[in-house]
Amino acid sequence: MKKTKIMALTLALALMVTCLSGCALMMTSVQVKINDDCTGMITAKTGYSETLLEYLFTSGDGSVPQTVEINGKKYSSLEKLKAETQSFEYEEETYYGEFVVGAFKNLDELNRVFAHTETVDTVIEIETPETERETVFRKDDQGNITMDFRLKITPAEASEPAEELSAEQQAATEAMAEELQNGVISFWEIEFPAPVKQIKGEPVGVSIEGNKLTLDFMQISAAAQEREIVLAFSTKESNGSFSDVLPGKWYFTAIEAMADRGIVNGMGDGTFVPEGTITYAQFCNIAAKTRKLDNGPENGYWAYKAVKSCIDKGYIADLGDVVPANYDKAMPREAAVAAMARIFFADMEDAQTEVPVTEQDIPDYADISDGYRKDILNAYNVGITNGVDGNRTFLPAKTLSRAEVCQLFYNVLTKLDQAD
Repeated sequence: MKKTKIMALTLALALMVTCLSGCALMMTSVQVKINDDCTGMITAKTGYSETLLEYLFTSGDGSVPQTVEINGKKYSSLEKLKAETQSFEYEEETYYGEFVVGAFKNLDELNRVFAHTETVDTVIEIETPETERETVFRKDDQGNITMDFRLKITPAEASEPAEELSAEQQAATEAMAEELQNGVISFWEIEFPAPVKQIKGEPVGVSIEGNKLTLDFMQISAAAQEREIVLAFSTKESNGSFSDVLPGKWYFTAIEAMADRGIVNGMGDGTFVPEGTITYAQFCNIAAKTRKLDNGPENGYWAYKAVKSCIDKGYIADLGDVVPANYDKAMPREAAVAAMARIFFADMEDAQTEVPVTEQDIPDYADISDGYRKDILNAYNVGITNGVDGNRTFLPAKTLSRAEVCQLFYNVLTKLDQAD
């Protein structure tokens, strides 16, 4: 395990966090394109933002010139570094570092490239965890390509500071570490010669759009702390995205459409469990992905960020600490439909019925909890729900299945697409 000291253990850390807050500090990416014959191209990029480099060259206050080392070479000024390193753009930010492009003749060559991929040393000295990673591409006799991925991270032991830190210094150190982690962008983008599906593992950090697979390493790494993450993907054709979602079922089109959008990924074993009861966490994960809100693991909980995003937006009630005991429980129909009204009502307001649905039109309106009544009326009036029967009965305490929630989201997204 490699151990290095955090570069400074003084109150200057607080200044650094303030100066760099909200910035993308470092970006690493690996982009792979696999052709039908298993030849292809691979592009690897590693770079540091100008904001970070400016800070490192000046100690943050411009008073002390510094030397910065990248890839074994030292630079005495930002101008010299910018002139002698490669630069590239990502999301309107310029990064300076290294840009490597290469070709591979077959999947064995591609596997060797990934086998020799090492963790990139950063220009900021931090504790480096021990990382076990394995990536293997294969092609079967039917021409299908699979990708197996395994990752386990063992956090580094904290090094002893040269002197005892005050509570304020310790807080600044912890804040810097968190800010640095939030400021790192790291992903793989792999383009297969055919549509790809996830066939194993959790959907955390995974995004699929047709032939393109994207792995967000910050999300995956957070989930891989001291436990092994195993993922698998395949281009093998099937009747659908999930083995238990078959053509002809009433929910097939909705679930397939949501999977194609990258909003649902199933249970990680190739199944979706459409008849399973939706939980608060699962609902929040769908809502967060639909609205492109922060989602992913934190504090050891796979749905932490999605749940927190939905609470912060007011989509769901705050049920207490964001832990499985509070959010891995069944979500009643009134909470789910009210949440959908809060998510979509502003987008669908033009679709309100000419004759509004009132509380008198819903037979069991009095059974709906006070905090949900207004939102559920809104849901009726923009067509999110029409109740469970011809009388507009709502059944607020009834639970919803995972398929029913997918159908609700699919109906709304289809209406919004048609309106555009």
